[in-house]
Amino acid sequence: MVVIKDIVNRNALSQTFESNKLVVLFFWAEWSEPCKALQVVAEALSNKFSIDVLKVEAEKVEDVSSDFNITVVPSFIILKGSKELDRVDGADPASLTQKLSAAVAKYPSVSPLDRVRSLVEGNDVLLAMKGSATAPRCGFSRRVVACLLAEDVKFVSVDILQDEELRTAFKEFASWPTYPQLYVKGEFVGGCDIVEEMAANGELKELLKLKLGPESFNKPKDIMAHVKSLVESAPVMLFMKGSPELPRCGFSGRVVSALKDTGIPFKTFDILSDQEVRENLKKFANWPTYPQLYVKGELVGGCDIITELSAAGELTITIEDMLKTK
Repeated sequence: MVVIKDIVNRNALSQTFESNKLVVLFFWAEWSEPCKALQVVAEALSNKFSIDVLKVEAEKVEDVSSDFNITVVPSFIILKGSKELDRVDGADPASLTQKLSAAVAKYPSVSPLDRVRSLVEGNDVLLAMKGSATAPRCGFSRRVVACLLAEDVKFVSVDILQDEELRTAFKEFASWPTYPQLYVKGEFVGGCDIVEEMAANGELKELLKLKLGPESFNKPKDIMAHVKSLVESAPVMLFMKGSPELPRCGFSGRVVSALKDTGIPFKTFDILSDQEVRENLKKFANWPTYPQLYVKGELVGGCDIITELSAAGELTITIEDMLKTK
């Protein structure tokens, strides 16, 4: 569903950044006649391309206007998540149409069901829940998290409260009306009552062993060795909050976008899914924040470094040079 809504402060943009969707920011002012005309154009383009338009009253929401260096209204910023793809300053409907067409061609929209399918099939154990594994937002979600933690199994959680499209799509995907929802190896297991019952009679452990293998339950005794093995588990490895399909913070979303632009394959690890890894990776790298990008086991940096390299056109060659080293 196409959305045209008002952005009233910087925090209101955070969900847009996390969704990693293609959107248009429309900076406007009440006194501007061109803004009134361009709103009609924006609404038409929104329907044509199925892109959400987020309106920002430039003089009232000054922090957002400052973030995007707005000096004239109307202005349009085309975003993919938190990354600025292009902009149109002033009343230029032809340029806006051309630039939106180019963005849509480069980043074709992904349906909510396809996003769910990617999450379910891309993670061995996935829990669609309210809140996160470390901060559940409902008792049922907390109880299923407890069941999984009791089994010492690694799992990824998706906070459906952060994305209304995903919240609806998961229900359709599983033909299941409530949350949480547990998936193992791409198959829907059930909700809270089913998972608790399976945990109580031992069926959950048997299912996990059958689908994942007994080795999934043996935590390494040396956590730093485990962290090192994760860092070296792929030539290009990104430790982030969330997944490429659903980044859980704007910084992670920016780095994912920059990496996708290089065309170089990379793997990710959701540090929100494992508190032990999250804390010890900071010590391993002597780096206090996330995301963290590694190439052949070496730390490249966090969001600021990656986005600076990307903006300078140096990210691709930096990664390629590091991949060539023995």
